Amino acid sequence: MNSFVAGLLIFRTPVILAILLICDQYSVAQSFLPVMQQSPDGNVIAHMIWGDQDPFSDNSIQEKIRKGKEKGFQLMSIETCGEQTYAFMLDRPSIYGSTYLQTESWNELTVRIVNFWDKGYQLVDIETAPNLYWAVFQKDDDLTNSTYVHEASYDEMNVGIRKFWDLGYDLVGMDQGDGHWTAVMVDSSKIHDSGYDYATNYHDLMVKVNEMSVQGFQLQDMTVNGDFSMWAVVYVRSTDILKSEKRLHLSPSEFEREGTTWDVYEYVKTGCW
Repeated sequence: MNSFVAGLLIFRTPVILAILLICDQYSVAQSFLPVMQQSPDGNVIAHMIWGDQDPFSDNSIQEKIRKGKEKGFQLMSIETCGEQTYAFMLDRPSIYGSTYLQTESWNELTVRIVNFWDKGYQLVDIETAPNLYWAVFQKDDDLTNSTYVHEASYDEMNVGIRKFWDLGYDLVGMDQGDGHWTAVMVDSSKIHDSGYDYATNYHDLMVKVNEMSVQGFQLQDMTVNGDFSMWAVVYVRSTDILKSEKRLHLSPSEFEREGTTWDVYEYVKTGCW
């Protein structure tokens, strides 16, 4: 694996398509940013669903994920925004199993992550919300190992990411919540480069995203801290991604109405705030 460092940019690689969700932790989303990635396999179908966090609700995200899996979709990521939770699912042939766990404490999450590793699953996504933690797992022919970095500051997370890069892992996701920064890393056969960067506002972040696009990197993940003073992105170079797209919408419903416009794209994450 190659690594590339330019100023504060650090590269190595993750993969698999994306949409992004950055969200106001106190209220309903006012803006919605789907980021799509186009795969060489034009037959892959993406599915975005959302529902309540309460598993006993008639509109629970847990029930919607179950129904999605019954239709043959595999879970890619989970994102929270206010009282809503979003799940992104694909029918990617290389993924032959997926699942998730939901806990109310970080310590419980880490204990249960080990249980899923013991069952042959690989960690691909972590989402933190107030008093709520999610982890997504897959069984994928392209993934052979996975881990995470969880630190109290962005700088401390940097140290952990570099450590696992040196061990052959690739960065696939980043999240900020509950006063900590979390990075998810995997050993993937389809990754050539990955990196991440940050800005102090959304506009400057998009300038950096466009600059990296010119250099052949695609947008993979995005997160923002609680006071919106630090926006971070993950970039990738992968044989699974031909190109990526992004478009700001006022709501998830507005994005859904434009859905047929994006038939050639797949999405597994989103952002709202």
